[in-house]
Amino acid sequence: MTLPLRAAHRRRQSDPRRTMRFDAQYRARNVTAMLNCVRKRVFKVLAGLCAVALTCVTPVPAGQRSKQPQESEFSVQAAPIVETQGRDSQTKQVSDLAGDASGDAAPPERQEARKAYRIGVGDVLGISVWREPEVSVEKAVVRPDGKITLPLVKEVSVLGLTTTELEWLLAKTLERFIRNPDVTVIAQEITSMRLFVVGGVSKPGSYPLLASTTVLHAIAEAGGLTEFAKKGKIVVVRSNGERIPFDYGEAIKGEGAADLSVAPGDTIIVPQ
Repeated sequence: MTLPLRAAHRRRQSDPRRTMRFDAQYRARNVTAMLNCVRKRVFKVLAGLCAVALTCVTPVPAGQRSKQPQESEFSVQAAPIVETQGRDSQTKQVSDLAGDASGDAAPPERQEARKAYRIGVGDVLGISVWREPEVSVEKAVVRPDGKITLPLVKEVSVLGLTTTELEWLLAKTLERFIRNPDVTVIAQEITSMRLFVVGGVSKPGSYPLLASTTVLHAIAEAGGLTEFAKKGKIVVVRSNGERIPFDYGEAIKGEGAADLSVAPGDTIIVPQ
């Protein structure tokens, strides 16, 4: 050790305050170096997280949107334009599902679908949109023109649709305003499906037709025939104007034609 260094070393040993100052400066430099190292590591971690986040929200190319099972946040913005342009095709799809109730040459599966309940004039519907109470309606009455009024979508034609078809139609319509709407339609009051029995019965009037019914069952619900009723000249008038004769005596005996099924809107006329 040279003479100047030895002199400085002796001065530090002889002066405790200088020794403490030297130690404090040394520790401060060490702490500063450690903080710089920690700061660099934190910056690297944050940079990695930002890269992962940007990768997750990368917009889907226009040519690949149809291949994905779910729409991303960026692809949802194009839904209003697509829905507006395809409104006519959606209406056609609902019409195809509903079918023509008056056609006679429908396939067997379409004939089976007709047996399901279809919305009619005067029915009261409850429409619920999950987590959207402002859009939900507790009671929506079907007007004589076959439409109901709802928030956001205004007037919607529902006549002749099943509740499942109406749920699909409302969900597609609400996609312009709500992301992935979950719609539930409940038939609270069914007043459109009614049967009319007039003439020679104990209690003539209109009766709800909520299940499959025959002429004999309808007459029994109306209290049965009166004493002067003409059993062999009963007529069933369909909603489309068709008149079908019905012989009450033969149906009771099990002879001739089988008991005739009735549909909503039919009228059973019992002459006296």
